Amino acid sequence: MGSLVYLFNASPEAETMYDWGLKFIYLVQKLKSPIMTAIMEGVSFLGHPAFYLLLVAYIYWCVDSQRGFKLGTAIIFSGALNTAIKETLQVSRPYQRDPGVFIVEESGYSTPSGHSQGAATFYPLLGKLFWILPLLIGFSRIYLGVHYPTDVALGLILGYTTSVLVMFFWEKFALQIKNFPRSIKILLAALVPFVLNFFSHDETQLTGLLFGFLLGKIFSETKNFDASSGTKTNKILRFMVGILLTVFIFAVFFLISHFGAKLFPLLEQYNNLIYFVFFGFVGFAEVFIIPRIFIILKLATEKH
Repeated sequence: MGSLVYLFNASPEAETMYDWGLKFIYLVQKLKSPIMTAIMEGVSFLGHPAFYLLLVAYIYWCVDSQRGFKLGTAIIFSGALNTAIKETLQVSRPYQRDPGVFIVEESGYSTPSGHSQGAATFYPLLGKLFWILPLLIGFSRIYLGVHYPTDVALGLILGYTTSVLVMFFWEKFALQIKNFPRSIKILLAALVPFVLNFFSHDETQLTGLLFGFLLGKIFSETKNFDASSGTKTNKILRFMVGILLTVFIFAVFFLISHFGAKLFPLLEQYNNLIYFVFFGFVGFAEVFIIPRIFIILKLATEKH
């Protein structure tokens, strides 16, 4: 597959497409100014995964756990799919091909645009008023020189398609699997990350997060908490406690991985598996463990 990707990226058709994309970026960047760049960076942040995950955490813990789970599953799946496609196509960033379009630096590959795909997945599920926002985020990515217009177009198509599928089929699918044995649900939860890891085995964070997120929901079905319970103060405290616990989990992982790599150098060859397990635990904690802590601290009540 790698050789086929290389042949495509080096083909005259691909070169023509990338050259056209660079001309389009230069055209958009005629709007460039310090103020415009600051605005575009702000718009672009609305498509950052961290922004979505904070919103998902707030909705899941403090508003409606069912809606939060749906949003979280959609955006994490979309992100994992995006990573799998990027790792397969391996298209370099526009500014790496032509430094003249450089404004900001981004890690990873270019196609498709993750910000555009994530925005087109997430925001339409929030409401009809948000359908236009992914287009603005996509434009900001072109302006900043980190994506070709074709990257943005593909990201928007994948994202909008995901959000529409969730809108029309989420409830039906949930009803179909509601009475499945837990073992079958766990198997289904593992299936999608397994398939995506086949294409992006070097990037296992999001697939691990997706598996843990789904697993947490499976275990919380009999011990769910009421996200709408409590006063405004309770909800603010819930969110703060949840974020602090998440930061603590990441801090512990950083310490373990840092010192573990020094004490056991051979562990480095299992980094992908370690990241999958860790992010799986993070997803599981967000959905199952942390809400249980809210109940213990009397910041939330169980849903009966």
